[in-house]
Amino acid sequence: MHLNTPIKQSGKQRGAALLIALAITVLAAVLAISAIETGQLDMRKSSILIRSGQAQQLAMGMEDWAISLIQRDQNTSSGAAFDGLEDIWYQQLPLTQVSGGTISGTLSDLDGRFNLNSLLDVDGAVNPLALERFRRLLVVLQLNPSIADQLLDWLDADTSPQPQGAEDNIYRNRQPPGLAANQMLSHISELRILPAVDTANWQRIKNYVSANPQASSGININTATAEVLLSLADGITRQMINRVIRQRGGGFRSLSTFLQLQVFENINIDPRGLSIRSYNYRALAEIQMDGEISLFETLLQRSGSVYHVIHRRRIIQ
Repeated sequence: MHLNTPIKQSGKQRGAALLIALAITVLAAVLAISAIETGQLDMRKSSILIRSGQAQQLAMGMEDWAISLIQRDQNTSSGAAFDGLEDIWYQQLPLTQVSGGTISGTLSDLDGRFNLNSLLDVDGAVNPLALERFRRLLVVLQLNPSIADQLLDWLDADTSPQPQGAEDNIYRNRQPPGLAANQMLSHISELRILPAVDTANWQRIKNYVSANPQASSGININTATAEVLLSLADGITRQMINRVIRQRGGGFRSLSTFLQLQVFENINIDPRGLSIRSYNYRALAEIQMDGEISLFETLLQRSGSVYHVIHRRRIIQ
């Protein structure tokens, strides 16, 4: 045998080499495609982060707009005396073009709703008047009356359930398990945790209640909805409230004027927990960027000329 004679490859060897070369080519193509997809994904993530940051900045601008409207109203003679649905703050921010999209928004009064945190006094005891009104509101909205007991158990510090309530033993058996909060609500969405509040009930109640800080003002009868006004006392009818709403116009200038309306001649409305002023507001911003819509909610509380952000969140649709 001559040492310099080339060794001939068999057909099998040539086939194996071809397969290896092909596998390497395919692997290289897969890695290249993966690198491109990863780069595109990273670019998309960056784009989403940038867009989200821009939306949050626009939402902050919405807060400034809301506060400026309330301040302007408070500087007028009527705004300093009472708050009603004809005030300059009670309006919608028109659709406005911004860099990369649009923004619109609304400012609404939370003191025209029933404050769920008012069910307990500052010392943690049940507020009988507030509880009566809440029970009436549940009847008006045709909701399960057990919601009242379950909410009391969610708020109060003890572990003894109300007659139709729900304490720790109920929440421990859930997946994931939990406990009753035993403190004030920070947001009305906590209602959805209660066993009696399903999706349908939540949709029915969410626009009539608030979770204002306990020390805030009572129900503003100038901005309250018909359903909330119906809950103020026994014997009030829808026909009565329709007349009251027509009479109040831009708002009653005193609580006594409201209480002394002829339509309430035979109705005993307790003035406690009622007001003609508002201190709690909800600013809702709708931002559209690159075809995607984002909703941001800010809950504001006014204390004199100072405004506090009580809650700020992005609403997941």
